[in-house]
Amino acid sequence: MAAFMSSDFQLLYRAIAEQIANQIEAGLYREGERLPSVRALAKTHEVSATTAARVLIELEQNGFVEARARSGFYVTSRTGAGNTPSATRTAPIPASAKVNELIGRIFRATISTGAARPVMPLGAAELDEALLPHKELAVAVARAVREGGASLLAYGHRNGDPDLRRRIVHILGLRGVSLVPDDIVVTTGESEALGLALMALTSPGAAVAVESPCFFGILQWIETLGLRAVEIATDPHRGIDIDELERIAEATPLAALALNPTFHNPFGFAMPPEAMRRLMSVVERHRLPVIEDDVYGELHHAGRVRSPLKSFDREGWVFYCSSFSKTLAPGFRIGWCVPGRFGENLERVRAPCNAGVTTLTQRALAVYLDGRAYRRHLDGLRRLFGAQASAIRKLVLESFPIGTLISEPGGGFVFWVEIPAPFDVMRFSELANAEGISIAPGPIFSASGGFDNAFRLSVGRRLTPDVDAAIRSLGRIAVEMKTGR
Repeated sequence: MAAFMSSDFQLLYRAIAEQIANQIEAGLYREGERLPSVRALAKTHEVSATTAARVLIELEQNGFVEARARSGFYVTSRTGAGNTPSATRTAPIPASAKVNELIGRIFRATISTGAARPVMPLGAAELDEALLPHKELAVAVARAVREGGASLLAYGHRNGDPDLRRRIVHILGLRGVSLVPDDIVVTTGESEALGLALMALTSPGAAVAVESPCFFGILQWIETLGLRAVEIATDPHRGIDIDELERIAEATPLAALALNPTFHNPFGFAMPPEAMRRLMSVVERHRLPVIEDDVYGELHHAGRVRSPLKSFDREGWVFYCSSFSKTLAPGFRIGWCVPGRFGENLERVRAPCNAGVTTLTQRALAVYLDGRAYRRHLDGLRRLFGAQASAIRKLVLESFPIGTLISEPGGGFVFWVEIPAPFDVMRFSELANAEGISIAPGPIFSASGGFDNAFRLSVGRRLTPDVDAAIRSLGRIAVEMKTGR
């Protein structure tokens, strides 16, 4: 039976939503099939149009359907069948991550290639400069300089510019997270926030549960801090396996859980709300600190805004981390965190080294966020990445060896590609670099050295003929490797 909030189950729209969800699970609605319109649904169930619309929203929030612009609601893939990857497996023995040297080698190879020819950067998860609102930000910088004067040359507030923190509170409020500015600590990008979170919550040798695959930035910090990673099975549609997590938590002392539940890097899924609620109940029961990476959370492709795990946190167990690097201004290096109940731990680890983030960039960003420009900018990115996601998937499936799998991201701009094993993805990366194309090979997303037949494809840019040609070239290289040509 579909899982909805039992405490509100008597509400009419949830009862209807449960009925339709059960019909979907029973196969009465096929994957990809369009559900009845709001008007038809209202007529069938003899309810108002408002109630019918809320039914569809409830189904979408629980991962049963997806909204398509100007088209309606369609049944989502529930099984991972077809051309998408399958769920991964748990590696129950804590592993010492060893990714820093490998990532450094990949980075150096890309830089070396770039000296000889321009590189098509399909490995780094970054926005193309052409998509950044540079003119509007330049105006904001000029205004900040004009209004700030000599104060911009002084140290700012240790926890971040007060106006910027108020803007962040407003942004998160629109996604269901209720905070006050004093809850926010501005950091030098999200990477620093993640590192501070791990330092605040762990000690050398401790075990940290992570998704599988896991954003390699987390693994780099785990390695640097002398921690161990426990890779938990993860479904490319619904997220971390909560049963497996609880089983591991009961058998292995865990210092923290680090995860990216909203538009995961690299799978692209958004964990459904009912799964987040259940995850938080496990977290509270085991008193397990959570480090939430939410850097892609604003980049949904269709439908309603997705709430982060932090919105379900009632006891302060979630140490929330994010930044503007994937949406607005990577070069500003402005991130932030919400430490929750771990504020004192955070102060302890950041005391020796941090006097705050650059005052000018914080003031300029606060000026830019004071209006509707950011909303318009985000809407443009969402439309772009949502519109071209299916074309990118089609291009990969056409160009790569038969049997290749690719994720279906619900937000963001990264894709996880699996080529039929056996396949040497490190050699593939070298050959791609030689042709001026970078990728992010699978082993850097695993503490145990897995995913040697997979890679992350990042398309934080328009799907131009040059990008199209680069993806086709990657497919050609993969085909040649598989056929021995």
